[in-house]
Amino acid sequence: MAMRNRPFSNRLLFLFLLFLIRFSAYAFPAYNVSVLDPGAISAPSSTPILYGSDPGSILQTPASGGSGNYTYQWESSPDNISWTLIPNSNQADFDPGPLYSSVYLKRQVSDGSNSAETGSTLIGVYQQLDPGTLRNTNSTILNYGQDPGYITETGGVAAACPNSRVYEWQYSIDSGLTWNSISGTNNENYDPGGLLQTTTFRRKVSCSGQEAFTNSITISVYPRLDPGQISYNHTITPGTDPGPITETPASGGAGGPFNYVWQGSSDGSTWSYLVHTESFDPGVLNQTMYFRRYVDDGKVSTFSNTVPVIVGYTALPVTFLSFSVFRKDSNINLYWSTSQEKESKNFSVEKSADGTTWSAIGTINATGNTTLQNNYYFSDHHPYNGMNYYRIVETDVSNAAIYSTIEKIEYTTASFSVHLYGNPVHDEIHLRVEQNESRYLQFCIYDATGRLRVNSNQLLSKGVSHVQIPTYLLASGVYILKIRRENDVQAIRVTKN
Repeated sequence: MAMRNRPFSNRLLFLFLLFLIRFSAYAFPAYNVSVLDPGAISAPSSTPILYGSDPGSILQTPASGGSGNYTYQWESSPDNISWTLIPNSNQADFDPGPLYSSVYLKRQVSDGSNSAETGSTLIGVYQQLDPGTLRNTNSTILNYGQDPGYITETGGVAAACPNSRVYEWQYSIDSGLTWNSISGTNNENYDPGGLLQTTTFRRKVSCSGQEAFTNSITISVYPRLDPGQISYNHTITPGTDPGPITETPASGGAGGPFNYVWQGSSDGSTWSYLVHTESFDPGVLNQTMYFRRYVDDGKVSTFSNTVPVIVGYTALPVTFLSFSVFRKDSNINLYWSTSQEKESKNFSVEKSADGTTWSAIGTINATGNTTLQNNYYFSDHHPYNGMNYYRIVETDVSNAAIYSTIEKIEYTTASFSVHLYGNPVHDEIHLRVEQNESRYLQFCIYDATGRLRVNSNQLLSKGVSHVQIPTYLLASGVYILKIRRENDVQAIRVTKN
């Protein structure tokens, strides 16, 4: 009997369980809660970045899942191991600002019940741009016009600059207070050429918006050695003593003590050593003699001008008042004047490259007979490259001759040309300057009254340079811009609006 009722009991049990399942579905509804997803972060595609630059906002995807109410906290690490909370970084987005070293970043996310964190991302930062260290192998004081050779550098840059670098050398003649760019110097090393004064140099390195300067080095230069001037303007009779030759002491150079040696010549060409003294009295003379003075300061040497002491020529037809030489463009111009002439025939202009061997380069007719001052002019269109010596030989109708003093001038074939871009000008004068060797140029601006308003010295390299001269402090009007290099001067009329 019991065996026959078992299937029925099983059916009742099945129906009861089905009832419980359906009842619990209504009485106890289920809640589906998803897992908190912190999102993802990644570095901007432009990394690594330059030292001190801002990478911008970190790339990110927002958090999801969880309760939907999120709070954020960003963290940083130098090694992806030790982490530090970043203050005021509780937003989904984050910009770290300027970075000076590589850093790892990650983001913590909380929904109030659970928390999760993103993976870390690396922001790479290049090292700080290192400009290197300048080194000058010449530690001694240079002579005037001496070339110190190349200024070199050690160290610097390495991998700090991913792109090509640009160099610019700069100089200062006021101990680093004011710096001037030297155009055309995009090289690691630099040879400034012959220096005429103590100058300080440094080098700027630029790369992808970064700039850095090397240390500065100063190259000391002795001033130009000035041998002083000697003069004697009298004619004496034979057998008399002219007395001391008028002289001024030497100056400049290494500053002394100076060594003086007087030399004498009967023809102005062949010289003999006389005495080692600053001043000199030639004693009794029976013929016309020429004198000059050699000077050295232990570093460099030079000669003074040459003067004649004329003996027995009081009746000769010409008395020289003055004789001078000047450079004008590519010519050497000679000027001389006489106070009286008697039966004078002509003046012969003689030139020498060494003050010893002379050649005639031209003849000018004399006035003849006059007691008035007469002025003469001659232009040498083919000067020697280097030192040029000149003297004037006067010949009278009987072919008797007397000589002027000897004057010298240095001529160099290196020249410069200047082109002004735009006139009138506004806040700047723009110039194109071309020269055959590296030299200092002086740029001076004068107003209509002749007053100096702007004075700038710049060392320009060989070739083409572009120069800007500020004029924003000048009032509107007409000005004269003078560009000077040693004895060469060019003037340009400039209108300022």
